[in-house]
Amino acid sequence: MFPEPTYDPNAPECTPYREPCGFYSFSLHGRTPFKWVKSWCRCQSEQECIYDRTDMKMRLYRQVCVPRDKIPTEDDYSEHKYIYF
Repeated sequence: MFPEPTYDPNAPECTPYREPCGFYSFSLHGRTPFKWVKSWCRCQSEQECIYDRTDMKMRLYRQVCVPRDKIPTEDDYSEHKYIYF
C-alpha cells in the first residue's frame, strides 16, 4: 500500500520529533496511489521514520524520526492529529 521510503545517505540528520524525515502524499478521492516524498534530512541509525500527523490541506502524512525504543504502540494513536488550514 505504501511505497518503500528512500533517503539520501549524504543528507544531514533530522532533529527527532521536530523535523520531518519524509511525507506520504495522498489524494482525497483515493484514485492516486500513495507517493513517498523525501525530506532534506534523514533519521539517525538508531531511529525510525514514523507517522506524526496528517496535513489535510497539503494532502500529506508527515513522518518524523523517533528513537526505536520510544516508538508508540497502537493505543498511543487513539487520538489522531490532523491539521486543517
